[in-house]
Amino acid sequence: MVELNRNFKQAINDLVWLLDRGYPKRPSIELVGNRYMLGKNERQILLRGVFDRETCKIRRKKIVKSFDRIINAIIIDGLNVLISIHSYLLGKIVFKSLDGFVRDISGVYGNFTYEDRTKKAFDLLIGVLTSILKITEKQIAVYLFLDYRVSKIGDFAMYMRSVFSDLEINGEVTVDRNCDYLVVEEAKRAGATNLVATSDTVIIDKVNWLIDIPYLAIVGLMKKDILDIKDISGLKSIG
Repeated sequence: MVELNRNFKQAINDLVWLLDRGYPKRPSIELVGNRYMLGKNERQILLRGVFDRETCKIRRKKIVKSFDRIINAIIIDGLNVLISIHSYLLGKIVFKSLDGFVRDISGVYGNFTYEDRTKKAFDLLIGVLTSILKITEKQIAVYLFLDYRVSKIGDFAMYMRSVFSDLEINGEVTVDRNCDYLVVEEAKRAGATNLVATSDTVIIDKVNWLIDIPYLAIVGLMKKDILDIKDISGLKSIG
């Protein structure tokens, strides 16, 4: 259970008010954070999980919740997705942001490494993929991109490829230094019949349709509840 400042709801609403009027985010968080004496974790939640109303509406409309549509490809921002699931497994703060996407505040990107718990996170990702494949009843290409700067990423990529092969998933795993660019370019190439899995706001704003694999893994497969910023805020007009 995440313990939050008793004024956190008002802090969210004040921040949204400022962002709706075009005030810059970081100074606004400092202003709101100081006013309500928020801690480091609460400020990180505001930074990663709160946006202006119009941005939230646009992004929420991009999230696909039904998989009976035509899907030719699923394009995965690998570490972005895995770190959020991994953070939850470690008991770190994971939450559903105001724009509808699950994010974390763990800051472990540079320290993320190939180990048993990261394999567990990948197993949950695979569980989500296989569930979608069963619903669609067709062969879907899966493109998973990994940042090469992470320790033992080559070994992890080999493990992923072996799992794809064993499960007869039509999947490719690419290790590269410019994954964000590759995810967006692959999404463009696949066209309107693709789904992108990421919570990276830069990618979200450049693609058409997305799925939230951490949400589907934690809430859907594991049947666990997570902190929901919209519920805390009480805001209704964001989609």
